[in-house]
Amino acid sequence: RYLDTGICGSIQIRITLAGPEVLVKRGNTNGVGGGLTPAENAIGGISYEMSEIYFTVDTLNFDQIYGELLRKRLSEQGYISILMPEYYTFHQSGINTAASSTRFALSSGSIDKIYAIFRRDSYTTQGDGHTVAGAILNDATVSKFLRF
Repeated sequence: RYLDTGICGSIQIRITLAGPEVLVKRGNTNGVGGGLTPAENAIGGISYEMSEIYFTVDTLNFDQIYGELLRKRLSEQGYISILMPEYYTFHQSGINTAASSTRFALSSGSIDKIYAIFRRDSYTTQGDGHTVAGAILNDATVSKFLRF
């Protein structure tokens, strides 16, 4: 799917990187996911830094016929609909029971999918990794942030 950015004006690309809560403290004694010793747990928060970053953005040029068809459609309809997925997040914390409900309201002409994810309130704290049972194609240890 392509978007003709010529009809949108200037475009700003924003990249959001994950915070340090996605990192896993790795214990030298017990290995990843084996628990931290008191001395290892006493180490302050860990962080990461990126340098010499390079990004590329691929661009396409459309010929003059496309521009003429676009102007014709704009003059006939007055707008051009751009269908892009939108994601909304609703958050509720402090759930201490196995049964709860989250209320939210959303108005839409079409809803394709609804995702529900539950995670612990401590997901933003760093600590030892959690081993995911049954993981076979990747590293089976994840941080608290990525443990669902």
